[in-house]
Amino acid sequence: MADFTNRYNRLPRRTNTTKKQTEMKCGKLNLQHSRTATYNLTQLIYHNKIDVAFVQEPYIVLNNVAGFRKSFRNFAHGNGRKRSAFIVNNKIYAIGIR
Repeated sequence: MADFTNRYNRLPRRTNTTKKQTEMKCGKLNLQHSRTATYNLTQLIYHNKIDVAFVQEPYIVLNNVAGFRKSFRNFAHGNGRKRSAFIVNNKIYAIGIR
């Protein structure tokens, strides 16, 4: 009978040194439709280099998410007042799918 116990130990291990792992910082916050909380979140995103923020109850002006810098993109869904949004740093390539 053949002995297969050491068969896999002799195979060389595959290592991929060219693959680069990237980190993505994410955050989540309920803003309770507050302008001040929105401003504080933008400062937090900017200084801590957060890539994606998940926001509940964002600050709304004329049925649109407001208060974020031009260096961030926001994705919100809903009719009338938006109840949630994704705030994405412009370094990240993201598209909204409905």
